[in-house]
Amino acid sequence: MVEGWYGQSFEKPLARTREYVDIVRQVVARQSAVTSSGPHYRSLSRRHRPRKALKPIVHPLRPEIPIILGAEGPKNVALAAEIADGWFPIFFSPKAMKSFERRSPRLRPTRGAA
Repeated sequence: MVEGWYGQSFEKPLARTREYVDIVRQVVARQSAVTSSGPHYRSLSRRHRPRKALKPIVHPLRPEIPIILGAEGPKNVALAAEIADGWFPIFFSPKAMKSFERRSPRLRPTRGAA
């Protein structure tokens, strides 16, 4: 779907999402220079990282923020249950929740703000 919308190749979406969430958590934590040893975001490797640590300009009130993923499809939903703090379901019927819970007991849908 992403490839059709943006005209860009999006190989290995689960690995990309896992790597991206790791980078976001590093940035928010502000503990050290942000690095990524994964294959998708190589510009953050030791050889290419900036001289100063990549950190946000604002100082979060805490070193972690909830990361909530929008996911559809069994593998993406399972990944959200594994690495995220919540899940925004799309095209989802609450009647199907038992099917998702069996695959990922940690999974609970996150309600959007009104």
